[in-house]
Amino acid sequence: METGLQVFLERSVVGVARRTAVLLAVLTTTMLGLGVGSALAQPAPTIPATPTTPATPTVTSPTVTTTTVTTPTVTSPTVATTTPTVTTTTPTPPPVTTEGVLLCSGYKACSTGGFTTNDYAANEKTSWWRMYPGDNCTNYVAYVESQVFGVTEPTYLLGDADQWAANAGANGVPVDDTPTVGAVAFWGAGTVGMKRYGHVAIVEAVGPNASYIDVSQSGMGKSDNGYDWERIYAASTAWEPWPNSFIHFPGANIPQPQAQAAAVQAPVTWPQVMLSQLTWGTQSSGAAIPLLQLPTLG
Repeated sequence: METGLQVFLERSVVGVARRTAVLLAVLTTTMLGLGVGSALAQPAPTIPATPTTPATPTVTSPTVTTTTVTTPTVTSPTVATTTPTVTTTTPTPPPVTTEGVLLCSGYKACSTGGFTTNDYAANEKTSWWRMYPGDNCTNYVAYVESQVFGVTEPTYLLGDADQWAANAGANGVPVDDTPTVGAVAFWGAGTVGMKRYGHVAIVEAVGPNASYIDVSQSGMGKSDNGYDWERIYAASTAWEPWPNSFIHFPGANIPQPQAQAAAVQAPVTWPQVMLSQLTWGTQSSGAAIPLLQLPTLG
């Protein structure tokens, strides 16, 4: 059996449905009359979907390849430089003479060519300064010192040749290593080539800077009369050796310092002087020894 509630509810539902259908019919008719029906008949517009936020694009940083530029090595071209060879020809100097040079030998040869015997040939038999006469070095030196250079005979005895330097020096006569024209060249006993009595000679000329001396002497020459002129170099170690010292007797005719300097042959350069003006040196008489008048050797 249906209850009253159920009948009431069924009637209420039927009634609502009928009333709703009537309302819809009235509403539809009204809307058609107003022209809304066609609009209602149109399909509902499509509402676009909410746009999707585009994804943030992935920005890929471009890979930058850094290439290190290598500085090219610049090779300078090798330039072959050839230094020209300069051949300098140095004039060969004359050989250093270690031996004396015989300038003349004998009275005859030494009486010409600018040399002199100081006229000893005519006076050798006389004793000078109490020396042994003849072919004797001490007698010749005593003769030239007194007769050519005006030296007064010493009041004391000079003795043998090897005693001259000591005896003269003990009596105030200068004895040194400086050669001058008119001085007595002295060699002591035991000097190379000298006998036990030593030797003395006359300095006739002095070379530049005392590089050599020319001496006249007796008792040493190879000729029969034992007289000669010899050029002796300061560097000489053989015959004839450089003197041990020089004895400077004061004499009226001994050349003064100015004349001594003039007697020393200074180097000359061609063509400063004519060849005919060149000399070997100055002899004891003061006369020049011409270069062109070479002595006779032998």
